[in-house]
Amino acid sequence: MFWNFMAVALGGAIGSCLRYAVSLGYSGTQSMYPLHTLSVNIIGSFAIGLLYAYISSYSVPTAMKMFLFVGLLGGFTTFSSFSLETVSMLRNGYIGAAALYSLGSLILGIVAAFGGIFIGDKIIGWIEN
Repeated sequence: MFWNFMAVALGGAIGSCLRYAVSLGYSGTQSMYPLHTLSVNIIGSFAIGLLYAYISSYSVPTAMKMFLFVGLLGGFTTFSSFSLETVSMLRNGYIGAAALYSLGSLILGIVAAFGGIFIGDKIIGWIEN
C-alpha cells in the first residue's frame, strides 16, 4: 500500500509538471478557448487509452498502474480518467449509463463550480465585513 501511494505521488508530481509545461507552450497566445486545457484533455485521453490497451494485454504491477493512471495521467488531467470510464461503460453496452454519466459530470461539475464560487464569494464578503 505504501509503494502505491509513493507511485501516485511521484506520478502526480510529474503529471502536474507536464501539464504546466503544456500551458507554458500556450503562453502569449490569444484565444477565447482554453487551448492548453483542451490539449491536455485530448492528449491525456489518448494516452490513457493507449496505456489501457497495453495494460489489458500484459501483466503490469499494481504500483506501475497507480503511477501511470492515478498519478501521471491524474496529475496531467482527470479528464482522461473520465474518458476511460465512459468508454468502458460504452464497451460494456451501458450506453444510457455512459450518456447519463457524461452529461451528469458536465452539468453537475459546472453547477458545482458556480456553487463554489457563489459560496466562496459570500464567505469572503462575511470575512471582509
